[in-house]
Amino acid sequence: MDKTIFTLITIFLYFASSGYQYLALKRQNGKQPKGLVLFAALPLILHGWLLHLSIDTEMGQNLSILNVFSMVFWIVSVLIIAFSMKKNLCILVMTVLPITGLSLLLSQYFGQQYIIDASAPGYLTHVLVSIAAFSVISLAAIQSLFVNILDNRLKQHLNPTVRGMPALQDMENFLYILIWTGFILLTFSISTAFLFMTDGNLGVVPLHKPILSIAAWFVFAIFLIGRHLKGWRGRTAVHWTISGFSLLFLAYFGTRAVLEYIIG
Repeated sequence: MDKTIFTLITIFLYFASSGYQYLALKRQNGKQPKGLVLFAALPLILHGWLLHLSIDTEMGQNLSILNVFSMVFWIVSVLIIAFSMKKNLCILVMTVLPITGLSLLLSQYFGQQYIIDASAPGYLTHVLVSIAAFSVISLAAIQSLFVNILDNRLKQHLNPTVRGMPALQDMENFLYILIWTGFILLTFSISTAFLFMTDGNLGVVPLHKPILSIAAWFVFAIFLIGRHLKGWRGRTAVHWTISGFSLLFLAYFGTRAVLEYIIG
C-alpha cells in the first residue's frame, strides 16, 4: 500500500479520535471515555512509523523544520494519551490530536530536506533530548493556555470549571509537573551540547540558538524558584511558561528556518 494512503488513514484516525472524544464528552458529562487510549493508539503507531520513514534516510537523518514539528506533536500526543489514563484531559485530547494530524500532513507533503549525521552517540543523545525537552515544554505551554482560561473565569466571578477540564488547582499542579520535567530535560540538553557535540557540529549552529536556549533555561529556573518561595501561580505561571516556550521556539524553529529557507 502506498505511503500516501497510510498518511491519509492516520490523519483520518486522528480526527476520528478527537471526534470520539467530543461525542463522549457530551454523552458522559465530561468524563474521559475508557476506549480513548485504544482508539488513539493506532494513529500514533502509524504516525511513528511514517516519521521513521521520513527521518531515517540513506543519506542521514532528515530533521527538517516540518519533520521536527511533526515529531514534537507526535510526542506531545503520546504524552497526553498516556497522562489521560489517570487524569481528565478531554479538552487537551480534542485540541491536540487534530493538530498532530495536520503536522503529519505538512511534513509528508510540504517538507524540505535538512540532512544531518546523527550517527555519533553523543550527538544523537543531544538531538533526542532536545526534541523531548521542547515537546514537554510545548505541552506545558498548551496546558498554560487552559489554566489561563480557568483563571480568567475565576477573576470574572464565573464558574471556574469547564466541561472536560479538571479543577483549576489540578490544572496548575499538572502544569507545574510538566515545567519541572521540561526544565530537567532542557538542562540535560544544554549539558549534552557542551559535553558531546564535536567542534564541527557546534560550528554550524548559529550563535543565537544556544543563547536563546540558555535564556529559556533561566526563565524556567526563575519561575520554579518563584513558585517555591512565593507560590507563583495563575497568570504569573502562564506568563513565565509562554515566555520560556517562545524563547525555545525561536531557538529551535527560528534556527531551522534560517538554515533551510535562507541559507539553504
